[in-house]
Amino acid sequence: MANKIRVGILFGGKSAEHEVSLQSAKSIVEAIDREKYEVVMIAVDKEGQWHLTDASRFLLNADDPKLIRLNKVND
Repeated sequence: MANKIRVGILFGGKSAEHEVSLQSAKSIVEAIDREKYEVVMIAVDKEGQWHLTDASRFLLNADDPKLIRLNKVND
């Protein structure tokens, strides 16, 4: 497909549900059809700062719900 549809995934935030949102974003990234969609990751850290990040490297400790966190290196 020549023209992919650009999709923004906004996740994270300052709430107590921050880690749940990271897990949800991870699930979406794993399931989305990369042939059809260009994914733009928009992370909000626990301090409320916004970050554009790469879909392939946006999380640290992605497989551990207790230790999952944003990888802010991609700003």
